Amino acid sequence: MTTALPPFLTHQAGAALQAALRNPLPTSTSVLLVEDDPINQMVVAAFLQTLGYTTLQVAGNGVQAVALCREHDFGLVLMDCLMPEMDGLEATRVLRAGGYARPIIALTAHADAADIARCLDAGMDGHLAKPVDFHQMAALLRQWLGEPQAAAEPQSVY
Repeated sequence: MTTALPPFLTHQAGAALQAALRNPLPTSTSVLLVEDDPINQMVVAAFLQTLGYTTLQVAGNGVQAVALCREHDFGLVLMDCLMPEMDGLEATRVLRAGGYARPIIALTAHADAADIARCLDAGMDGHLAKPVDFHQMAALLRQWLGEPQAAAEPQSVY
């Protein structure tokens, strides 16, 4: 199977992604990506698909995320923190109050200790900083979903 790379990826990142495509992770669960920025959606979706997570849904805000989590059984949620309508922290609080037990991982550019603590206090299970590092994402998925890491990966796409 040949997968075309999105045009926004750099040549160096593209070469590393081609190597990863030859040895993708097996997919056993679906992922919900909650992100309002279209470029970040494309980057994270490309990383997830490269890792073998082709069952992916995208929500543009916390309101959509809460609705989707109530309708579907996602293996993992990647949740941006700053979004319109309902931010990721509030969406996580709503989900946890409703009994949602699946892993919710913060996906945010805010990465100092206080920001990470706010994410954890809201009920998130972990933190992944933007710009997203492919290797860190693969490790995070392995930690929460038990999947092996891919052989080759880019450091970042921005």
